[in-house]
Amino acid sequence: MTQSAIEQRGIFGALSTFIDDLGDPWRRQFYIDLEIHLLLVACWMIYREPSKMIGLACGLATIVLGALVTAPYLLITTFRTKGDLVALLIGSHRVDRAGAAPPQSH
Repeated sequence: MTQSAIEQRGIFGALSTFIDDLGDPWRRQFYIDLEIHLLLVACWMIYREPSKMIGLACGLATIVLGALVTAPYLLITTFRTKGDLVALLIGSHRVDRAGAAPPQSH
């Protein structure tokens, strides 16, 4: 779908579409809500990654590409954490029940 839109409108065609659509209050609300969501997900990715460069790259890619990055990131991260919800949510900031942080793998 993204490729089709780029082929039909060009890479910068989205900008004029979004700006023109901001006149409608429902579209404006939708876009603002979407951008807040993408920014929060990007901040979460930056926070949970042990490598801030990887977190920043994933966060920026999420802001630009949305679910094309977020969905695979969540899928891969879920498998890496073996379904542990706490590890999924806070990543390298996890502290075990004894109060010691787990060893960092770099």
